[in-house]
Amino acid sequence: MADILHKVGAKAPKEAFYKALTTIDGLASWWTIETEGDAGVGGVIHFRFGTLGFFKMKVLELEFASRVVWEVMDGPEDWIGTRVIFDLKQEDDFAIVLFRHAGWREPSEGMHHCSTK
Repeated sequence: MADILHKVGAKAPKEAFYKALTTIDGLASWWTIETEGDAGVGGVIHFRFGTLGFFKMKVLELEFASRVVWEVMDGPEDWIGTRVIFDLKQEDDFAIVLFRHAGWREPSEGMHHCSTK
């Protein structure tokens, strides 16, 4: 199995990142405005990218200001069954997001495309 891994930091409290990952308005503010659903544990979030496609994610874990985990239920074939994981930590004035898109069956063009977005 292959994973996409990224580390991103910004001068902000990690709680701000958590809100952007755990509310429909927060998600719509940075990924796609066509976001709807239930962002609570066990809920399903629908993301649409106009005519380019859609994703359906089930929320598996929420740990306040430290961890968010989704499972991809629908979307591109190579995404289905993968997990999207955000681990958050604070380093001085910087919030650090350790992003992992885990469980790809094999490296693919789709995976490489997603790694740069």
